Amino acid sequence: SGGNFIIHTFPVNYQTPDTPDTLIIGFVNTNTFQNITDPNSYLVVDKISFSGTAQTAPNADFENWSIHTIEKARYWNVNDGEFPNGNSKFNKTTDSYSGEFAFEFQNDTIISIFGGAADCALMGDPNSEAPSFPVYSRPTSLNGYYKYFPDPGDTFSIYINFYKNGNQVGGGNFFCD
Repeated sequence: SGGNFIIHTFPVNYQTPDTPDTLIIGFVNTNTFQNITDPNSYLVVDKISFSGTAQTAPNADFENWSIHTIEKARYWNVNDGEFPNGNSKFNKTTDSYSGEFAFEFQNDTIISIFGGAADCALMGDPNSEAPSFPVYSRPTSLNGYYKYFPDPGDTFSIYINFYKNGNQVGGGNFFCD
């Protein structure tokens, strides 16, 4: 995105006419398909929303953070959240499109061949890719602002899956190289 926030919308595809009851949203800031990572590559995500419904993800504007040794976005799970020096590869940043904060992901080539990945998890096992938070409607798209600084060969992806009684009923994805 050339250092600027841009909005991207991608459609949600449903395999059944059912209205989902849970959802997973995930962001990945590296080319996981080719195992390419660069520690200087990062992704900033802010103000995500759905079209076709008033419902949104918990902390969708990333304004609420829990303070631990490292700040973590509430309701969002991250993979391997620290570099060996104790710095986080998932940071609260004031470089936001809207509000005070956004969620920044950085690649980690020291302890992982993959970059950062985060998923929204309001309920359930934070280490599983199971339905994460309840939904009560059929959103038609996922919207959000991002700013991306890739290195050559790097990519980022967004995945979304909707479930009804534990069975996937819809989903979508976005891939940016």
